[in-house]
Amino acid sequence: MEAESGRSSEVTAVHEGKAGEWFENYVRFLGGIFMSLGNPTKRLETLEAQREKVRLRLRQQEEEYNRYVLIEVPSMAVRDREERKLEKLQKRLDNLEELITRRKYQREIYFAGLEVTPTEIHYAALGTFFLSAVALAALVGGILLSSPVNLNAFFLLLLLSVLFVPMLLYLYLYNYPSMLSRRLRVQTLGRAPEAIHYMAMSLRLNPSLHQAVQFSAENVGGTLGEALGKIHWDTVTRKQPTLERSYMAFANEWGHWNEDFMRSLQALKMGVSEKTPEGRARHLEKAHDIILSGTRRKIDEFAASLAGPTTIFFGLGVLLPMVIGAMMPMIFLANLGGTINLQGGASNNNSTISSSAFLVTNVGFIVVMTVVFPLIAYIYAVQILNRRPGTLDPAKVRTGNPRDEWSLSKASLVGLGVGLAVSFVGVLAGLGYFNAYVGSVLQETWTAFIVLGISLMFSIVAFLRIRFLEKRHRALYQLEQEFPDTFFQIASQMGEGVSLNNAIQHGAEGAKGTESAKFFQHILYIMHLSGQTPEQVLFGSTRGPGVMEQYPSRPMRVAMRALLEASKKGPEAISETVLPMAEFLKELRNTDQNIRTSLKGTTQMMRGSVMFFTPVVIGITGALYLLLSSVLANGALIVPAPIFFLVMGVYLVEITFIVLYFAVGVEWSGDRVRYLGSLWSTLWISSLIYVFAAIFGVAMLTAGV
Repeated sequence: MEAESGRSSEVTAVHEGKAGEWFENYVRFLGGIFMSLGNPTKRLETLEAQREKVRLRLRQQEEEYNRYVLIEVPSMAVRDREERKLEKLQKRLDNLEELITRRKYQREIYFAGLEVTPTEIHYAALGTFFLSAVALAALVGGILLSSPVNLNAFFLLLLLSVLFVPMLLYLYLYNYPSMLSRRLRVQTLGRAPEAIHYMAMSLRLNPSLHQAVQFSAENVGGTLGEALGKIHWDTVTRKQPTLERSYMAFANEWGHWNEDFMRSLQALKMGVSEKTPEGRARHLEKAHDIILSGTRRKIDEFAASLAGPTTIFFGLGVLLPMVIGAMMPMIFLANLGGTINLQGGASNNNSTISSSAFLVTNVGFIVVMTVVFPLIAYIYAVQILNRRPGTLDPAKVRTGNPRDEWSLSKASLVGLGVGLAVSFVGVLAGLGYFNAYVGSVLQETWTAFIVLGISLMFSIVAFLRIRFLEKRHRALYQLEQEFPDTFFQIASQMGEGVSLNNAIQHGAEGAKGTESAKFFQHILYIMHLSGQTPEQVLFGSTRGPGVMEQYPSRPMRVAMRALLEASKKGPEAISETVLPMAEFLKELRNTDQNIRTSLKGTTQMMRGSVMFFTPVVIGITGALYLLLSSVLANGALIVPAPIFFLVMGVYLVEITFIVLYFAVGVEWSGDRVRYLGSLWSTLWISSLIYVFAAIFGVAMLTAGV
């Protein structure tokens, strides 16, 4: 009963953090509305009618092709033309079959763990397309009515907003299950060896496929654990006639993306059929070798393939927008060439900027710098990170004292207060309150203080959220680095017949002075003090939580549970099951370290760029833009200087978020504490440098004007 309660709470925790839950809720709500307005049955009938027409046309084309080939003996050109017609019709028929049956699409939904139907997703995407198109059309129409916009510019804006944006949203929603399933599959790559290990360990002790699958599902957890649990459930619900058939269906489904996993599952199945322990051991060892070598190869391939995409991301996401921003003064000057006389006088044409040019240029500049470039960088970063194998999951540390942890609302309130205070100083500077002390420099760069206020707000929120977590996080990371070696020593001694207590004591003494030694000494202390069994000490009982609750590391938890289970069967079981797992933990640690080492130069360059180089460049660019305004006859610019400083500063904040998200995702697999730590220590410094660069640049460049 106790185990069932613990398992229930674990499943609940997994469900609360389910990936794609927002998508399910959104699709059910909007898809349900538009399905009631539409007619899914009629759409299906239309597709089936089209399929029959294409089938008939395909048969006719095949008959015509046979007549050409068998009777008339055509030239190669004619034969190629007829074959292309057949291929085109067959492809069209396959597409219609997929639209009707949705086999591939349903497989993606299954892998993603989404409890929605393809029809609901289709209508939700259509509804999003329709609603966004109507909203954007209304917005563009309001702009047209409020200001005499040039028709060419208006139709361009209409085309980009009313067609491009809704279509982008439609494609994103429709393809979300595929993107999510791909990400989850890659993230579970590191758990596949664990699943095979648990099943192999169970089969060594008892050749029961049902118990092996159940044992693996309970200990692996996550998406893969849920899928393993579904093997037995499909048998209970009569979706599959036998457990063996359900097991092989699972192997074939997951084999579409991980052939090594499928081969390992098949080797385990063959091991169950073996009559002798020796034959079964050979198949189980083969399953281990297949999954370990395949996983190691995939992880190494990813690490080797990261250099190119990372460089492209840095160029497209950071360097290119920064260069374009630096060229903005010259671009605007070129656009004003026919309107403004650069030598101080107005031209003979028109010395004013039309309202349509002003509006379109300002809106375009704001959208490109604050939406388009950051969005492209973010999408590309996500695409790269979706290919990162899930080797070692980042630990979700806690302070141990709830009073030390700041809630998001409390931290946001403090950050908002500081951000508004700094922004208010910028508003006062814009109104000229400090001109008597420092001249007009602050008045001309006042919007940069708003950027600093925004950055301080986010930095303070991030700092308060992880203030008491960083120390425990560093200690836990160090423990995870040291754990595989100490764990291997303990398992080796137990494999030689040493008792669990003595093996832990020897392992702690051998790792004296390390975090790993403290961990195992803590276990021994609780065991001697409480008199409980090792399983109760580690994983808790009715008397309270176990030691592992204080060390929320999934690899450590998995390894210690495997050690306890194998110790019940004797030294031979430990040598055959636990030692290979210890070796695998060491390999995962080394692989993660190799990924960080191979990309350390690029990620450090990206971090340094958003902290120092980018803010200096765009700050000086703003000063050049202001200088351009001062040398013109009437000081007119299409984009006002305060808007220019604000937009470029907002771009700096956004690209800092994205670059740090990418760097932490590549190096540390999306570690939340490390991301927030990098954010608070980088964002405010970057914005402060931007403010100083803007003020210094304006003071120096406009001194003689």
